[in-house]
Amino acid sequence: MARVHENRWQGRPFAAACLRSFVFVAPIAIAATTSLLTARAVNGASGIGSLALRWFVVIAASLLALVVTERVVRRLLPMAVLLRLSLAFPGARPSRLRVARAAANLRELEERLRIARTTGFELDEDAGQSAETILSLVAAVEAHERSTRGHAERVRVYTDLLADQLKLYPDDRDRLRWAALLHDVGKLEVPLSVLNKAGPLDPRELEIVRRHPEDGAKLTRPMHAWLGEWTAAITEHHERWDGRGYPRGTAGPEISLGARVVAVADVYETMTAARPYHRPKTHAEARKELVRCSGTQFDPAIVGAFLQIPERHLQLVRGRVARLAQAPVLRELDRFVGAVGSVISAALVAGGMLAVSIAGVTLHR
Repeated sequence: MARVHENRWQGRPFAAACLRSFVFVAPIAIAATTSLLTARAVNGASGIGSLALRWFVVIAASLLALVVTERVVRRLLPMAVLLRLSLAFPGARPSRLRVARAAANLRELEERLRIARTTGFELDEDAGQSAETILSLVAAVEAHERSTRGHAERVRVYTDLLADQLKLYPDDRDRLRWAALLHDVGKLEVPLSVLNKAGPLDPRELEIVRRHPEDGAKLTRPMHAWLGEWTAAITEHHERWDGRGYPRGTAGPEISLGARVVAVADVYETMTAARPYHRPKTHAEARKELVRCSGTQFDPAIVGAFLQIPERHLQLVRGRVARLAQAPVLRELDRFVGAVGSVISAALVAGGMLAVSIAGVTLHR
């Protein structure tokens, strides 16, 4: 008899949190240690010129350690993304380590995506292998795009909470989880300059962005037979109840159930998550906005089901950082901490530590 979980990943949120903490702390800790060791090694210098040279050497060494360490440990971020996931697979479950290694190899992923484009987006004939490849792409995007990091996974969890309210069957929930996770995979076709643009999009850029649901459907085509009716959530999650959405302008109950569910989860996540370009809304503010858009943008029945989800469950998904980010002062701190993954911001943090360590050694003399 086959084991119950042989085709399923169980989420490991604690392990994921520990790994992300390590990725955050390791570069700063190693940079600080390097600064102390280097300062001791060049401790014999005297005079203003020699002291300035000593400071330069210590700071240069510590920043070099910071850059190298950051680039090395950053390769662990895809694994942190994958550890949070709870998913069923079309075939045998793949190794998380294998998927994470593929996600960390951006050049190989870009080549596979290039081949997919030239062959009509057919990544693999086998649904299981295709799921593994697509998951690598999702993990890579989630790990390397800081401005929306964690978006797809949070949408998946909100979708699952909604599915629980709607009493969907387990097999349907398994497939809807995948559709929610992959709802924005078509954005791999959108240039980063467009995705990260601070101002409003021009008509050409808007047209590119609005193609992402159909591009996502093409990219996930090998999984469509397994996903069944839930595939439409990828294509239709930007359709509106009043028919003013895209890409096809489908309206009302003609929009698939999966798309109606993912649409609410997607917008709630966008409203309540910290973003460089807007303050995250509180749960009460987001709830009010969902009610306002019920019957125009969203299916009223789905909004009603979402409002029945206990707030504490939604808060667990959002996390403490998102709640802290709602405070004006702490919002800036949250952005700064989130940017430590980039070399420049991390250098600022380490630079302050280095100044203290060097001053301490100087006073010791």
